[in-house]
Amino acid sequence: MRTPTTRRKLLSLTTSAAASTWAGVSLSAAGVSAAPSPDETINLGIIGCGHRCRELLPCFSAPGSRVVAVCDVNSKRLAEVRELAGGERVRAYHDYRQLLANKDVDAVLIATNVHWHVLCTIHACQAGKDMYVEKPLCHFSGEGPFAIAAAKKYDRIVAGKTGTWLLLNVP
Repeated sequence: MRTPTTRRKLLSLTTSAAASTWAGVSLSAAGVSAAPSPDETINLGIIGCGHRCRELLPCFSAPGSRVVAVCDVNSKRLAEVRELAGGERVRAYHDYRQLLANKDVDAVLIATNVHWHVLCTIHACQAGKDMYVEKPLCHFSGEGPFAIAAAKKYDRIVAGKTGTWLLLNVP
């Protein structure tokens, strides 16, 4: 008997797949063999449309997830990634706060410049979004505990590529 896949589990597997692309781990290897029903599909928003976003985009196009919104201050990069992610069906934003306010977005990929990672993470937690944040989480070690505290306070999944976040001590 197959155990049903919850949205939270699927998000966790999706972010794990993105974090493990270098190792060649796929969602099917993680035990997800069939696409979930449409009501279990995770709608993703992407904040930051640079080089790293383009590398991760295929990971976030896995069965059970779809990109519904993208955000970047650079109009050219925004248009290019929007087209790669699905074209006109994907909403485009220049302000990440508007993307986070979109109720259709369940989770986000934060692939901005590093100095924006913590602020975007905190705002995503406050907006009730789970997320995958590109490394490093923070530019200065003193910023990290604020992101971790927000994840705990708002009970959000904040996934990343490295275990360095575990070194931050949050009271």
